[in-house]
Amino acid sequence: MLEKIKEQEARLVKEEQRKLHEGKIKLSPKIDIEECIRNGGVTADDYRKSHQ
Repeated sequence: MLEKIKEQEARLVKEEQRKLHEGKIKLSPKIDIEECIRNGGVTADDYRKSHQ
């Protein structure tokens, strides 16, 4: 009985881990804010270029 419960638990843990990996949020590239401020600010074009 205990063996079956351990097998079920292992199966459920693997399934939950798979779900977490599938739903992972992908991080966007970061804008170099200091450079953009030196150049006069962050524009929509700067944002688009860094996120393509």
